[in-house]
Amino acid sequence: MKCKQIHRQLTGNIEKTLDPVIEKKVTEHLSTCSKCFFLYERLGETLSMAGKQSRLSVDPFFYTRLMARMENEQAPVARKRIISLQPVFMSFLILLSVAFGIALGGGANLLNPTSSSQIRIENIQSYSKQLGFNEMDQEYLEQTLLLNNDKE
Repeated sequence: MKCKQIHRQLTGNIEKTLDPVIEKKVTEHLSTCSKCFFLYERLGETLSMAGKQSRLSVDPFFYTRLMARMENEQAPVARKRIISLQPVFMSFLILLSVAFGIALGGGANLLNPTSSSQIRIENIQSYSKQLGFNEMDQEYLEQTLLLNNDKE
């Protein structure tokens, strides 16, 4: 038999679970090969030490404690994601509020500058009528100058 085949059979030889024919071949090989015999002795020592060790008792609540701990460790990961997205969310809210303020303040008129002067004049006229002033009808010259100034 080759050394690799013997290595596979060493544990069975130590525990005396091999067939007598195979056990005889392993024993013959061990008497002629010093490397396999050295491995056989070391494996025997290791198995004898392992046999002397007492078995550890398993805590019946180990599994439930382990699962609870794993669930608690997963929660901070989700919390870290929320915390890392918080600046992005706040920036979005600030931009949204600025856009809403511009739209509320009449920023839509900035997109169409030719009609903004006309809208201003109409607004002034409506306010003056509400307050009882009607000077805009008398000052036609100012209206034409404002319109000509915006066109340039």
